[in-house]
Amino acid sequence: MRPIYRARYKGTAVAALTLFVLSACSTSSGPVNPIDTEPTDAAAQRSTTATDMDDLIARSLISATAQINDLPPWSTTVQINVPTSSFGNALFNALEEAGYGVQRVPDDQGTNYISYRSSIEQSESGRVHTYGMWVGGRIALERQFRETGGTLLPDSPLVLVGVRPKTINIDDRGFASQTRAGIEFPSGVEFRDEAYELIQSRELGSITTGKGNGSLSAARRISEIQVEEILAPYRPKRQATLSFPSAANNVLGDPNKQAIVAISDAYRPSTDIFLVSGCRPATFSSPAEPEADSIARTQRVRAELLNRGYASGVILEENCEPGRYNEKLPRRAVVLTLERLRDT
Repeated sequence: MRPIYRARYKGTAVAALTLFVLSACSTSSGPVNPIDTEPTDAAAQRSTTATDMDDLIARSLISATAQINDLPPWSTTVQINVPTSSFGNALFNALEEAGYGVQRVPDDQGTNYISYRSSIEQSESGRVHTYGMWVGGRIALERQFRETGGTLLPDSPLVLVGVRPKTINIDDRGFASQTRAGIEFPSGVEFRDEAYELIQSRELGSITTGKGNGSLSAARRISEIQVEEILAPYRPKRQATLSFPSAANNVLGDPNKQAIVAISDAYRPSTDIFLVSGCRPATFSSPAEPEADSIARTQRVRAELLNRGYASGVILEENCEPGRYNEKLPRRAVVLTLERLRDT
């Protein structure tokens, strides 16, 4: 069986958590069996439809996953069971949104098979929720949350096991917008080995709720209102036109990557969002091509932003419209704009 992981965060002793347990202990090697379950009392209260909090937690985990060198979304296919829980559905959706190829499998098949679990434990400071996932039985991501103000806030940094220490950007503003202002919670990353011994900690410090969350809240409404309405309080701060070097929509190319770095380096978490505009050549007097190609290019740019650690909720996508951009845009173009709140 896999080891039981024990941890202490901010002086709070947390009960031993068995995250990914084999359904039988007769084997000691091989991939972890999928677990898509919760404690019985919690499961009875949850729908299999992903909740807003499950979505937020899943997107946070997948945003970090996309930054792991061995798991880039544009060249990685993962395997997962058909989800039967709210958190499972949230993970499935977040993987697809990040640009991963996702295969539904009946059991633990595949090199990048995803197993996951959410659990609830009691501690002296109250109920602690743990969310975690394994990729291929070799890489683990785990984070603890505490019940605060009617919602969940992080109670630990994000823990990564089986990953060589590197810069992993964590955007926790989504959690900060869930409850009243003035509550602090930890943000950062811890790298641990297979025995759960700390290798390196990259603490970002505490985040205080109620500060700088307007851009994320606006971005979440993309499916409910028009892009123009979302952009009304913003102004373009930086913009770059990316031209894919070939018809291979998953190949971004070094010049485009450098342009994305130049745009994103000016990003301010409290005021900014990204707008990724996929442009179809037919709009600009070029030979027509399938809309799916334009969507694929847009998603590739989005995946690059996710890989740099930006939250899914601050990345908007749209199709180019006639007259919105220069009529002489190159073929296979994607326009990336950093939008900043006015008067800031």
